[in-house]
Amino acid sequence: MKKEDIDRFIERNLKNFSVNSTGWEGIIRQMLFEFAIGGWNLEKDVFGKEDFGSCAAIYILKIKI
Repeated sequence: MKKEDIDRFIERNLKNFSVNSTGWEGIIRQMLFEFAIGGWNLEKDVFGKEDFGSCAAIYILKIKI
């Protein structure tokens, strides 16, 4: 896994997070980095939302049955 691929993944997914307060960007960057090194498929997007002062990450899972 190349650093450039991880950086692209992080930058692409940062815009998918809806947060109302400051200070989340660094935390979200770190979380996305950990997703990447943990084996997350870098082609799949991650979304998140701040709710009542905490931030939750979600992803859309498409299952073919």
